[in-house]
Amino acid sequence: MSGNKLKNCILMVMSFGFIGCADAKNLPMDSVERSQQSCLALTEEICAELSWKVGPSTKVENKALLLFKNIKTKEIVSVTSGLQAYLWMPGMGHGSSPIRIDYLDEGVVLLSTIHFIMPGEWELRLQLQGSDEQSFTFHL
Repeated sequence: MSGNKLKNCILMVMSFGFIGCADAKNLPMDSVERSQQSCLALTEEICAELSWKVGPSTKVENKALLLFKNIKTKEIVSVTSGLQAYLWMPGMGHGSSPIRIDYLDEGVVLLSTIHFIMPGEWELRLQLQGSDEQSFTFHL
């Protein structure tokens, strides 16, 4: 085996060793993926993609980005006001504290102060002004 191949092989084995040593209980995620790849239809023309920046977890203050897109073209569309967002736990019949909504750019919204106060099934409910409420569902 040449020197470069051996060096690359050793680096790869060391990398797997470090990854294997990570303490999973300290990670901020529970049993959900960090990103919801599907685009949730909010109107006939606009959908929202959700990407977690922190969480989702019951252990931390969660933050997520919403990217608003045209359903057909997948191009970013302007949403600069009129969004409502809140958490709801359907099995328990309650929500959580208010979610902060910051419009960062046309079609980009930061949701913060998201608190999943207990494990279980949660819905992140979204509504654009003049449309019906829709939701992402999470099992924490």
